Parts: sequence; structure tokens; C-alpha cells
Amino acid sequence: MKILQLCKKFPYPLKDGESIAVTYQSKAFHEFGCEITLLAMNTTKHYTEIGKLPNDFNHYKEIHVTDIDNRVKVLEAFANLFSSKSYHISRFDSKEYSDKLIALLQDNEYDVIQLETLYLTPYIDTIKQHSNAIVSMRSHNVEFEIWERISANTKFLPKKLYLKYLTKKLKNFELTHINDYDYLVAVTDRDLQKNLFHRFYGLVA
Repeated sequence: MKILQLCKKFPYPLKDGESIAVTYQSKAFHEFGCEITLLAMNTTKHYTEIGKLPNDFNHYKEIHVTDIDNRVKVLEAFANLFSSKSYHISRFDSKEYSDKLIALLQDNEYDVIQLETLYLTPYIDTIKQHSNAIVSMRSHNVEFEIWERISANTKFLPKKLYLKYLTKKLKNFELTHINDYDYLVAVTDRDLQKNLFHRFYGLVA
């Protein structure tokens, strides 16, 4: 089986849950005989020197990266107040990344394309235009719930109101696109139950 794995940050070093989850799963795929290609964003916040990867980071057949400057920018954040798009998601929507994805899809035939987290969802249309592969999204969290907690715990009122506004748009995005995937894989049983409810009913429990 040939798998193309899309990541919003390079899954090394193993300093957070997302990187650990991505690496251990891809290693397991490799041990089961799958051929895995990685296409990762190399973001300003989580920048990785690809040439300095350890020798045992060898479970990928190919590694491709695209440098992405996804820092929060004041003008963009302000302009998003007048847009229906989710600012959380738009920070990972990159033409350079899309172009690299198209090139890989045109040159290869994959059986599965796995999106690691909700933030790769904007690329589903591109995938379906250039591939017949199964699209799987691994939901590491119910993303809007995290931001609901953050906004609820924010004391500074202007920031609190802004975060609530962004969270509402993220929630709308997450629920609107929850049926766009062929498979949705949750990390925890609790998230699985929440995602199943949203997938079938499109509502918040």
C-alpha cells in the first residue's frame, strides 16, 4: 500500500503529542510493509533542519517539505474580522504547498492520502482533482473545543471576544467539512464519539 501523509508541521523532533503520534503511526505503517511518502510544512514556529535528521528516522520512502511562514500577523488577523474564513485554517492554506502536492499526485499513484489534523482539509479538493486515493483524516483533537476552552479562560475582554469569534468560525469549518473525508480516524475514544456525533448529525452534543 502506498500512503501519502500530509502534515502541517514536520514531525520531528518528538517534543509534542502530534509529532509523536505521527511518527509512531508512520513507523507502524512501515513495519507492516506500507510505502510512505511525507509532505510536510516546515513552519517558522516548528522549523526543522531536514539535513540533521537522525539515522533511525528512515521509515519514509520520500520526504518532501515546503517552508511556510504561518506566524500570526496583526494585519491579517484584523482583516479576518471581515472574512467568513477561519483564520486558524487559513494560516495553513499555502499555494506553495498545494503546488508541491499536485506535483506528487501527478507523478505517483497513492492508495491512501492521510491528512494529519483538520488543518490539511483545504487540500481535499486538490487531492480529488488529481487522485482517486482514499482520503483519511486523523483527528488528533476536536479542534474547536480546545479553542472554546482557551477563550473561556482568557481574562482580557477584547482578546476574549476576538478568540470567541475565531472559535465560532473554526467550529463552523470543522462541522461543515466533517463529511468530506472517506475515513475519519480519532486518537481517543472520547474524540471518536464526538466526531461520530458531528459526522452524522452535524451538531454539537
